[in-house]
Amino acid sequence: MKKKFYVIGHRGACAYAPENTVPSFDKALDLGVDGLETDIRRTRDGVLVLFHDNILDNKSDLTGRVQDYSYAELKKADFGGWFSKEYKGAGILRLDEFLCRYGGRVHLSLEIKDVNIEQQLLDEIKAANLETEDFMITSFNLNSLKQIKKMDQAIPTGYLAADCKKETVHICLENKMEAICPRAAALNAEDVEYAHEKGLFVRAWGVADEDLMKKAYDAGADGMTIDFPDKLIEYIKRQKILKKEGMA
Repeated sequence: MKKKFYVIGHRGACAYAPENTVPSFDKALDLGVDGLETDIRRTRDGVLVLFHDNILDNKSDLTGRVQDYSYAELKKADFGGWFSKEYKGAGILRLDEFLCRYGGRVHLSLEIKDVNIEQQLLDEIKAANLETEDFMITSFNLNSLKQIKKMDQAIPTGYLAADCKKETVHICLENKMEAICPRAAALNAEDVEYAHEKGLFVRAWGVADEDLMKKAYDAGADGMTIDFPDKLIEYIKRQKILKKEGMA
């Protein structure tokens, strides 16, 4: 990834529209994000789709898990009405649809949420003709990231971790990852500096409020996933103005 700060819409702009849907991703683009983050699961019949939670109950009109349904069944479901009446009828997105619609426009952060989908994920990325600088694959599951690197060493990966301590940094280095993705609440400038010295990109997650947003940015992170990207963009602008005026 290029050297700049990346404002990454978390599941789109999910503070303002139902997560992982076209309205949410489009809203994030309208707000001016540098990237989009999403979550990848596989249906009963082997289709990769975008959905975060372990169960469908709270974010759709279905119950159970994504893998309990075929794609055709999921396609008929409502993935927006839980958020508000305005978005009733918003549908689930296939990964290939997402890559086609947004690939090459902004950076894509693709989180693996299911096991044994690594090869299929790489196949769909290849079919979308994405360059390696256009995306990054992330996961809390270290084994998934190891599998990705075994399949293709050039694929950029980031480890979703609890912190940015030296031990965690070295896990990333040992597995030839490009990024460490620590929880925002655990970040501090010293840890970020160490990760930078080791050549890692630092991308924060778990930015629940504006205080955590400011904490992660001020600690020197290179980017973060955030539900309300407009507030981060405005904060960055203010900080740049203050720095220019010699006040920060």
